[in-house]
Amino acid sequence: MGTPSVIFVANNTSGANWLPGTPTIDHGAITPSTPPNVTTQAGTQNLFTAEPNWGLMGDEGAVTYSSGASPSDQFVLWWDNRWSHASGPGVIAKSANYDISSTVSFNQGSGNYTVTVSLAPKSSRR
Repeated sequence: MGTPSVIFVANNTSGANWLPGTPTIDHGAITPSTPPNVTTQAGTQNLFTAEPNWGLMGDEGAVTYSSGASPSDQFVLWWDNRWSHASGPGVIAKSANYDISSTVSFNQGSGNYTVTVSLAPKSSRR
């Protein structure tokens, strides 16, 4: 049984490209070490896998993505080795122009978490 990983994937229907900033990582690592852009391709895109150092309390990391068209629209992908399954890793969204939501799943077999961020145009419905 390996160490649990956190796999970040994107489902982008927003029509925008999203560009990663420099990752902030306390002790662990991510693969690839330079996260890719979120492109406008259809379907799910694998972004990166975080490998927290589960033995160090408070080992945290994050990658902030900004919209290429409007850099003030952002989301942060974060992980923290203090999670329980209930609190999960997550996504923090700061966006006026896009609907950004996320789901977290846990694979009992592999022990890995998968965080899926969904990016869509802001709905005009109120």
